[in-house]
Order: sequence, then structure tokens, then C-alpha cells
Amino acid sequence: MSAATPPSSADTEPWQCRHIRLSNPAGPGAPDVPRLLRAVADLLDRIGDDIEVLDLGLRQDQHRDGPWTAMNIYYRRGVPRRSRPAFDE
Repeated sequence: MSAATPPSSADTEPWQCRHIRLSNPAGPGAPDVPRLLRAVADLLDRIGDDIEVLDLGLRQDQHRDGPWTAMNIYYRRGVPRRSRPAFDE
């Protein structure tokens, strides 16, 4: 018999990541990429400062009502966010 495996956590398995799929609401704005990117940026700000974004995946699916744009966000917690560069306007 083997011993029971303890539950994993970000501390014991730092390679694990979390996943969110975000899309625009159904309707005429569903394929609006700039709107989706703003929503992703807002979501990342709300998640917190201790995340590292590992990957972003943009996709557009065809549904019966037309195209629908979505983004997959892969991230992990426990990593302080680097300071943001200042952009000249």
C-alpha cells in the first residue's frame, strides 16, 4: 500500500497555475477585441498584486449568432507584481 498523497498547494507545487476564461457578453459586442482586452486588464487589477501572468490566449469561436471572442488567462499566485513602467503621453 502506498501512503496517501497530501493535497497540493502553491507552496508545495509552484508550477501549478490558475486559469480564467473571459469573454464579452453575447450580442453585437461579442467580437469586440479592445473591449475584451480592457476587461482582462480590469480583472487582473482586481485579482491582486501577488500574481504572475504566465500566458494569455485569444480565440474567436463561431456561434450561431456570429463570432464570439474570448481570452484564456493563465496565472499563478504568490509572486509580487513588478512595478509598472511609466508611459509618456
